[in-house]
Amino acid sequence: MHQNKNKDKEYARMLNDQAVETMLYSCNKDSLDKAKGLLKKAIKLDSLNIMYYSNLAQIECEMKNYSNAIQIINNYLAKDSSSASIDLILYKGLIFEEIGHQDSANSYYNHALRKYDSLLKLDNSNLKILLARASLLLFIDGKIRGILEFKEIEKKYPNSPEVKNMKEFFENFNREFYMRENFQKC
Repeated sequence: MHQNKNKDKEYARMLNDQAVETMLYSCNKDSLDKAKGLLKKAIKLDSLNIMYYSNLAQIECEMKNYSNAIQIINNYLAKDSSSASIDLILYKGLIFEEIGHQDSANSYYNHALRKYDSLLKLDNSNLKILLARASLLLFIDGKIRGILEFKEIEKKYPNSPEVKNMKEFFENFNREFYMRENFQKC
């Protein structure tokens, strides 16, 4: 049975890869519908892989089916409340912002921020979480607060390659560009 689960996960990964390839090379409705079908099959085979839900929600957003995208995210969040789910909580906030529901968007951004804070209470030296939290602050509270938080991380981890790699991101972050890129329509 363990071997069948591994084969299912492997097949699901292949379906996801085909869906992503389809999305990348063609943005017409038929191609997006095909990619959606592949991802739905992948989810049936591996219902806890966050990437499949994220990709499916992205397709729904590209097709302007925002309520479907939100439902897909809700389906995953009902199964998994781990730290990995923070990305989908943020994406849900982005969707609400895209459709003009800023109060709901802010609610999800703050929910994600609280999840980061909870994780940092368990391990306040987790660099990945520190950087993700600073990135979120950059996005929701403006450039100054995010950069200030990043500068503190930079002081604490001056030789970290991850910190050095993120410096340009923080210095050149453009929120409007980020939103356009995340909701670039086909």
